[in-house]
Amino acid sequence: ATLKIRDDSQIVIHSLDIGGSISSDGLVGILEQDNKFSLIQAVLEVIKPDFGFELWLHSDFSVGSGLGGSAAVAASIIGCFNVFRNDQWNSFEMAELAFHAERIQLGVSGGWQDQYATVFGGFNFVEFNMEENNIHPLRLQPKTIFELEESLILCDTKSRHDSGKLHDQHRKAIEKKESRDRVTANVELAFHMRDHLLHGRLTEFGMALHEAWQLKRNVSKHIASPELDKIYN
Repeated sequence: ATLKIRDDSQIVIHSLDIGGSISSDGLVGILEQDNKFSLIQAVLEVIKPDFGFELWLHSDFSVGSGLGGSAAVAASIIGCFNVFRNDQWNSFEMAELAFHAERIQLGVSGGWQDQYATVFGGFNFVEFNMEENNIHPLRLQPKTIFELEESLILCDTKSRHDSGKLHDQHRKAIEKKESRDRVTANVELAFHMRDHLLHGRLTEFGMALHEAWQLKRNVSKHIASPELDKIYN
């Protein structure tokens, strides 16, 4: 995301991902336009800039890839505007603004994890609570990080991923006791995974990832598919 302040009230937004631009003389005109820029509009509605600007957006991932891209876009825009503030938002506030834009303003279901992962970066153990969310950075050995990176594979399944719809289905699924038990087991597993990483036990960490996936895919039939299972196996 690149932001340039203008000396007039004109707002111009370019998105290489969407393949288009929108413009208007003022924020109200931008927000009233009905188009594919809904996520960007939601962010602007939350932060309410009162000056003219030109914004360029480009991502190295495809829309709907399932990599938390919408949170990355929202956080990047907020980060740009934060540079020009005298009273700058801290990382927690930026993550919450990104969350509010996507989850509340835009109405896409989901949690906080994408926004916090994007804003804070690095290896973190994250605790989500009703009162506040806490980020605990993990001090991993460099050799552990190098080995982990060499052990990871990113696969492009060529399928679109609607995380909001999946979260809606997931929420209905966990109303059943057996599904809630699997979610609880996954939460407990996160503590073991943290300890495995800290001690460099990557084989055990990998097996824990496998166990976490088996627990998650059995919560709802919509999480996995025969094609995904084939790739995973």
